[in-house]
Amino acid sequence: GSTFEHRTAIAAAYLLAVGLALGSASLVLLPFAWWLLARWSVTVPVLLDTGGGLRAGFARSAALTRGRRARALALTLGALLLSGLVGALAGALLLVGFGVSFGTANLVAALLVSVLLPAAGAVSGYHYLDLCARMADGAAQSDNTLTEPSGVTRP
Repeated sequence: GSTFEHRTAIAAAYLLAVGLALGSASLVLLPFAWWLLARWSVTVPVLLDTGGGLRAGFARSAALTRGRRARALALTLGALLLSGLVGALAGALLLVGFGVSFGTANLVAALLVSVLLPAAGAVSGYHYLDLCARMADGAAQSDNTLTEPSGVTRP
């Protein structure tokens, strides 16, 4: 992809992160933040795959996740929490269990997060590909029902 597409995808990622952080600051806004996260969970892979502007990327992500938002939220939150919590828990274990310095514990935690955070991006990418395949399968099935004779269905 072009540099413009990468910059647009980075801008989308920052907007999602800021929106989630602001929404998480209040228990009242948290459900709305999670709904937006589920709705726009595959915006970055959409932009990297198809290009286009921010508005088009958010709209395509919303269309792909429609009817599948609970799954999108579970995958996205699970990947983000896992990548962040493993480092934090390892750092805490090193501090409490082994008495290492704060600097060492923070270094280990940061290294773990830096290794695991790209996995959250991979989850998002695979989720996008899965949603595209499901959308294509749904379109193919609806096309088959229109073209097949009455009472005949394909396996």
